[in-house]
Amino acid sequence: MKNVFLITDDAALRRSVEQCAQAHRLDVQATAQWADARDILIKTHFDAVFIDYEVMKLEGLDAFILLDNVLQKESTIASLILRKPSARASQFIDSLASFGPAIELDGKPPTPETLQAPFDACVRSATKAAPQQDVNQSSHGPLLVEVHLTTAREGTFADVSLARALYTLAFTAASGTLFLKHDTLEHHYPVFEGRLRRPYDARYSPLSTLAKSFAWSRGSYRFTPEPIADGPTEDPYRFIYLSIERHMPSREVMQAMMPHMRAFPVRTNHWQARTESLRDLAILHRFMQACDGQTTLERALGSLGADATRGFQAALYAVETDLLSLRAEPTFQSVSIQYNREIARFRQQQVDAQTKDSKAYRARGSGRASLEAELTEFLERLEHATPYEIFGVWEGCGREIIRSKFYEMVKQHHPDVYGGNISGDVKRLVQEIFITIKDTYEELMKIEGEQRRPRPEPTPADHAPGPRLGNPRSFGSESAPTRPAIPRAMPHTSTSRADAPRPKLSQPKATPSAGADATAPTSSRQSRIERLKVKRSATPIGLGREPSTPIIAAKPRARTESQADRRAKLARIRTNSSGGRSNTGMLRAADTAANAFNEGYSAWREGDNTKLAAERFATAYNLEPGNGKYMTFYGYFLFLQDAANLDDALRTVEKAIEFKDRQSLPDAHVFMGHLLKVKEEHKKALRHYQIALRLNPKSRDALRAIRLYEKRHGEAGNADSSPFWKNLFKK
Repeated sequence: MKNVFLITDDAALRRSVEQCAQAHRLDVQATAQWADARDILIKTHFDAVFIDYEVMKLEGLDAFILLDNVLQKESTIASLILRKPSARASQFIDSLASFGPAIELDGKPPTPETLQAPFDACVRSATKAAPQQDVNQSSHGPLLVEVHLTTAREGTFADVSLARALYTLAFTAASGTLFLKHDTLEHHYPVFEGRLRRPYDARYSPLSTLAKSFAWSRGSYRFTPEPIADGPTEDPYRFIYLSIERHMPSREVMQAMMPHMRAFPVRTNHWQARTESLRDLAILHRFMQACDGQTTLERALGSLGADATRGFQAALYAVETDLLSLRAEPTFQSVSIQYNREIARFRQQQVDAQTKDSKAYRARGSGRASLEAELTEFLERLEHATPYEIFGVWEGCGREIIRSKFYEMVKQHHPDVYGGNISGDVKRLVQEIFITIKDTYEELMKIEGEQRRPRPEPTPADHAPGPRLGNPRSFGSESAPTRPAIPRAMPHTSTSRADAPRPKLSQPKATPSAGADATAPTSSRQSRIERLKVKRSATPIGLGREPSTPIIAAKPRARTESQADRRAKLARIRTNSSGGRSNTGMLRAADTAANAFNEGYSAWREGDNTKLAAERFATAYNLEPGNGKYMTFYGYFLFLQDAANLDDALRTVEKAIEFKDRQSLPDAHVFMGHLLKVKEEHKKALRHYQIALRLNPKSRDALRAIRLYEKRHGEAGNADSSPFWKNLFKK
């Protein structure tokens, strides 16, 4: 090992790394820009690469993936230098094969003293891996490891551990009742689609007793497939980890892992898929980082130091849930778990069933007729329900709960969910449903203010299996397809949420219950609610709709010509009104997120109306929270509207940058630069301006900001000495 490469723009960090490298007689080459580093790495071979995370994180995940590809071809080990702990950086390290252990400064300044020990560890890791890289040259692709996952519905803990039994239920997404027995003690637990359902019936035991069952030295289990009511559930993977950590005796944990101390643990494909949901389990992440396939289990546990006991628990959990594969010899390939045929066939059937049951698939496939019937009946049910029943909220719940419920319903019922290639009837129905939801939202927001009443206590009927009003699948004449079961296994035979009958909707009471005077609404507010109910019973939600008539079971609603004309008129009115202005100059509500964004952008660029633009950007973002462009402008205008929102604006714009939206990414970097300048972090702001200018060479805002920075920070105050000015006026 002779040459190392450093990517950083911090002069102090560069000097410290160079001094640490002298102890190993290493040559250090450094650069401050990722664009230059990429070219250097492609042209020159290095034995190790050290990366300042503060520089690389601005480039995003794409830069890390490109760097990983380059380093793998060159058989080079990389190490991140973290100034402070970062869960996001840990995810990068775990998911990229060429990255070794990180150098963590824990908030300390970069000095040779703080860097020497972790730097030496990284050099030893790179030196150890370097001569063995030729062993892997003949290997192509991931290593497939055959694993048998039991399909027995019952057994003893001597044959199958409780952790493995719960993992099987979670992986196969089974629904039913799990029975645990120890001597004369027996507990029952509901399982819904692989997740641990919180007890909703007196026959079920609390989940806390299931966690304590990990302390049993013996016992048996039995699983009976049956429909389970939907409702609050617990993540089974986290539940297994915490139960092992809190209740399983340490002696049993160590006894289970001691026979494998000389094995070489390798991370599997399941680890990368579950990293996000387990991100707060620090000991597990530290242990998994050490499981690189070339380190024995004994050494991996030893790297945890004083946390070795908890490391045993993490190791047992990783083995029981197939996050690790224990190999008899060093392994230089990634490992993918391949289960027995019954499990693999069942999982594929699950994926196919979910795809065929999706709205987009049914809207353009053979299920179009049944979908249209379901949507028709769902729309009729909406027209006969109160606003509170449509949103599943209660009087006095407050605007925040209504707003969050509205966002959920937008994601579920937006016309884009059904795709673009759909019939005219389906398209008309989904648009009417979405308009109804938006009108309901506006009505509830006019009535509700601050929360005045807590959520009512659930009744036994609330826990009964059955569809909800917000699910159009629940009102169809055709039941959802039943998912296939695993033969002789813990199968997933749960009935669809839409298959069970739904109790009739009940109108909310007009008068408060006894003892609720302290939270009862005022007389004026109650009168508004009553007027709203009368209005809805006379004319359902949606301008131009005819008064509702009694619904005859199994009989489709007649579509008269006058109704069609009214609906066409409604569409024209909404389209024309979306771009108009009222006498007060305020823009009317937009029908789509795109219209809202365009109105906000025009208000900002043409009229310099920051408040109005912020409102329009917020509307667009609320309707499509996953759109990087809307998130970019919404985040920046949080700050423009109120400087106290600076931290929220920084987080929002930083998240928008991660979306990598090509159209708005230059603006996102410019906005981030502006926000960082307010925080007096001029160096970081400059990096964002440079990235914005690289993405869009015509960006005047980025060019102006860089010019101002160069002028203020030029050598000895001379702007002409700046490299930027020399290049700018070069002929």
